[in-house]
Formats: sequence, structure tokens, C-alpha cells
Amino acid sequence: MKKVYYYALQPSDTTSAYRIHGVLPYIQHPDFLLIDISHYQHFTSDSMKGCDILIFQRPFTKQHADLILLCKSMGIKVILDYDDLLTAVDMYNPTYHLYQAHQETLLECIKMADELWVSTETIKAEYRHFNTYIVPNAHNDYIHKVEDKLPFTANKKVIYRGGASHKADVYEKGELLVETINGNTGWTFTFMGDRYEWLEQRTGDNHHIVGGMSIPSYFSFIYRENPSIFIFPLCTTLFNRAKSNISWLEASYVGSVFFGNTDLPEFNPERVLPIDELNGWIKEGDPDVMDFYNRVSWMYICDILLLSKVNEIRKERILANL
Repeated sequence: MKKVYYYALQPSDTTSAYRIHGVLPYIQHPDFLLIDISHYQHFTSDSMKGCDILIFQRPFTKQHADLILLCKSMGIKVILDYDDLLTAVDMYNPTYHLYQAHQETLLECIKMADELWVSTETIKAEYRHFNTYIVPNAHNDYIHKVEDKLPFTANKKVIYRGGASHKADVYEKGELLVETINGNTGWTFTFMGDRYEWLEQRTGDNHHIVGGMSIPSYFSFIYRENPSIFIFPLCTTLFNRAKSNISWLEASYVGSVFFGNTDLPEFNPERVLPIDELNGWIKEGDPDVMDFYNRVSWMYICDILLLSKVNEIRKERILANL
């Protein structure tokens, strides 16, 4: 049996949940065995012996390039997985200087790879000169069963979730958010993850703050809340144009209508409402229309973006490289 090793830099983070540790363990095939090596501290020809393919998430440093070079010297196929366009990280992003300092080795890693897996069409277009395949992020229907999807409920709850990298995205819509929160005191607005002090200073008791939590706890929380609305503002930049839509996936499953930047290709206006219209929809929006947007989103996910279906793409690409 062939052996496929996989390596994630941060196994417990969200990108790994959607790209590596939360997806690859569900793939089984009689011709190959998937083996997690994310815990390895050092890589040598002995530690990589017996490997036929390495799936490596988000490599960009010299150490990462050295591992890829080692694999190539041993005849091991290398598949690199990128969920973000690391060649276009916005300067306001906390990781900007990190990735800027490693642009040369990032490109070196990409050039050495036998194949790239990326999450969006925009990333594929930017990496069009390489052997690139789209493997979209998907709803994990192995854990979160299709039949357990929640219906839309007009319960006047709004949730946002995001980390430190999204401060500029949130603050670009800061005035809108302050006006919306303060103008709709019968609604609760929960911000999960990073703190947005500028908003906190300007809003009242209906602005709730929830700190970071594990991924299973997060899913339990949003499922229990079943919020009417999910929001996810993003600036219109190349980096964000390449972003995938995992917050929309999560929102759709827990019965929420999603408000985002519909100018970005992954936030299709047929399934996403414009973030600039948030206040108007809260004040005057028809719950039946909001329910329709949620149901259309979920139908699209069930047709195309269930992990059980997307993993077939991964399986096909692994077999093609054996």
C-alpha cells in the first residue's frame, strides 16, 4: 500500500480544520494510507522513508523549502495546500511582515511542488503558471450532519467571528456597525474572537463579546445560538478577493442569513446580502426573504460543498500522483 504523509504547521488552527486535519482523516482508499506527520520535529531521509506523497499545508520558510527539496531528492511527490494568497497579504494584516520576509522562499516552495491545491478561483488565477487545482473549503457533513441543519429563526441575534487579521475589515464598516448596533437595541450583536475596542467604546449593552474558543466549542456555540444573521465585512483587496467563504458555510448550517462584501467573488449576491444594507434589513427586512437566502445557500452547499463530495477531489488528485 502507498503511503501519503500530511503535514500542517498549526494542526489545531482553523485553516488546518478546513484543509488538513479536519478533512484528510475522512479519506480512506485501498490503494493508499494517509499518515499525519505534523508532530515531527526534524525531517531526514530516514524519517521520510517509505513516503510516496507529501501533502504540506502553507509552506513558506527556508526550513519548509528544505523539506520539499529533501522529498524531491527521494522521489517523493509533493502537494502543497494554500487557503490564502500569501503573495498578496495586506499590509494591515499582522502577518504581513512575516510573509513579506519570506516571499522568495514561498515562491521557491511553489515552484518545486508537483501540484498545488488552493481554495478559490482567484488563487488559481494568480498561480496559473503552476500545476494548480481548486479544492474548495467545504461543510464537514461527517460531523455536522445534513439532516441536523437548523432553520432560519427571526430571533434578533447577530454574530460576527474573526481574529486580529480582520481589524481593518471591521473598522472599514465601523460607522455602519455602530449605527446598526445602537439603532437596534432589541437585537444582540455578538463579536467572537478578537476584540474591537473602537466599536466597544461606541456601543451599548446589546454588544456582546465572546473570546476565542476551540473549534468544536465554537460550532456548539453558534449552533446553540441559531442567530438570524451572520456578518463578515471584508475590504476589497486582492488578498480578500482570494479568500474563501467558510464563515458563510458555518452561517448557512446554523440557519443564518449572511451579510458580506458581495463585490468579492466567493460571496455571491445570489446567496449573500450586502453588508452595507445590514441596518435596513434589520429594521425592515422581510424574514421570509431572509429565510429564502439561507435555504438557497444551503442548497448550493449540499449540491457542491459538502466535505464528503469535495474529498472525492482530494482522493482523485492523490491517485493521480501515485
